[in-house]
Amino acid sequence: MKVKEFLKYFEDFDPESELEFDLFEEGIVNYGDYKEFHTELYFTDIKSDDGICEITFELGDVKE
Repeated sequence: MKVKEFLKYFEDFDPESELEFDLFEEGIVNYGDYKEFHTELYFTDIKSDDGICEITFELGDVKE
């Protein structure tokens, strides 16, 4: 996938808005029953050094 193809996924984003993501996980509860969990991820920092970009996220609340 080329960068310009990847960026098409973000065409509708407001560049001034907060950057937030949800992490979707499936965990085992009670003897093999599966449940989906959503964890909020908040963007906290970005560093760029020699063309390498490092993004830091902070875990938010876990929602069931």
